[in-house]
Amino acid sequence: MKKFIALLLFVSFVFVSCSNDSSNPVISVDSEAPSAVTDLSVGFTSGNSATLFLTATGDDGIFGRAKTYEVRYATSMIDSANYALATQFLPPNQPNVGTADDTIIVTGLLPNTKYYFAVKLADETPNWSPISNIDSATTLLSGSWTVYRTDNSDLPSNEVLAIQLDGVVKYISTLDGVSTYNNTTWNLIYDAQEIRIDTTIIVSDTTIDTTFFGTVNSIAIESSSQIWFGTNSNGVALLEGDSTVFYKSNDSGISILSLTDILISDNKLWIGTLTSGLYSFALDGSNVWQKYDVPITLHGLGKINCIEATANNEIWTGLQVYGASVLGNSVFTNYSSDNNFTNKGVWDISDSGTKTLFGTDAGAFLFENDIWTNYMAVDSGLPDNVVTAVVIDNQGTYWFGTRFGLASFNGTVWTNYTTVNSYLPDNFINTLQVDMFGNLWIGTKNGLARFSN
Repeated sequence: MKKFIALLLFVSFVFVSCSNDSSNPVISVDSEAPSAVTDLSVGFTSGNSATLFLTATGDDGIFGRAKTYEVRYATSMIDSANYALATQFLPPNQPNVGTADDTIIVTGLLPNTKYYFAVKLADETPNWSPISNIDSATTLLSGSWTVYRTDNSDLPSNEVLAIQLDGVVKYISTLDGVSTYNNTTWNLIYDAQEIRIDTTIIVSDTTIDTTFFGTVNSIAIESSSQIWFGTNSNGVALLEGDSTVFYKSNDSGISILSLTDILISDNKLWIGTLTSGLYSFALDGSNVWQKYDVPITLHGLGKINCIEATANNEIWTGLQVYGASVLGNSVFTNYSSDNNFTNKGVWDISDSGTKTLFGTDAGAFLFENDIWTNYMAVDSGLPDNVVTAVVIDNQGTYWFGTRFGLASFNGTVWTNYTTVNSYLPDNFINTLQVDMFGNLWIGTKNGLARFSN
């Protein structure tokens, strides 16, 4: 016991002596915080995320490596006073070494919402940096987008002029040719630059260049091995196996070079032109041509921009000026401003069986139960009054393509899609189609998009 007490006194003496030794090191406390981030910016957004770019600061000022950072975001402006009240997001990754570029992907955001973002960094103490600069961005609209261009597909050109569907196969006409896509494989079937198609039979004109179509502005599918092309300079062409048959005039020698649109209905190929009216070509083997003169109205002769078939095999003709006409039972019925429609040009028509939608130079029109309803930008969600493409999807939603974006209307709510709030590849829409799965296919001046919501 005495030995233990003596030992204890000795240890105490050594401890006191050491504690009073001025040569012993003093443990310092880190009190220097990381510097504030000054170049925070929001780059990419999706429907539920935003990507932030910044230059990381260090553990002490700009030196070393900070331990962690946090992001706070809010739907109103953030400052140093309300920073702690904003929603916190702790990134899973550690900051880079000071003065190195850094990226943070903030998830869990709401679509089509404007957010403000701020960042702070902390060292191991933790000492927190001052608040960063503030940046903001709006998340995209909800929905799934896939964009196709020449760099990731076999599109001959980024400007898509027409889309035609045959089951899962999409026939896609562009400024420089035509490709097919079956959701897995692309196939370039006509390349205007390389002139891929070179086996040709000439009908009604022996002087035509046997290998050149020109631009294909419309497509009609008779069968998987019989595809009709409407061209801008060489009439209509039938691709049948490895041969191509061109028709530049009908059996009476009347030119059909100024072709604008084609379709197949009632076992006939229908052809709309700008200068010589409407034609049909029998597909029953008789090859009979029939010419239909769109009636001369008080406003002048109708020049056809587009055509559409109804469930009853009636044929709508959208005119370059002065409205539209519909051919039923061999009789044309005209619609213009005299019938609550428009005297201006009609660019596209979509018929669902009970409803017919029109894209015109005077907004969009719906024709249902003999009643016309006009949608204009001033009193609807249209981005523009020039409506270049229309379609009605499987849910009954109306889709409108314009020069300044895409719009949808479900009977209650309008939604606009642009290059700013979505992955739409270009705001100028040339054509719209809905496939058998309900996907919307959008042909623009700068790419093809598939959209599902």
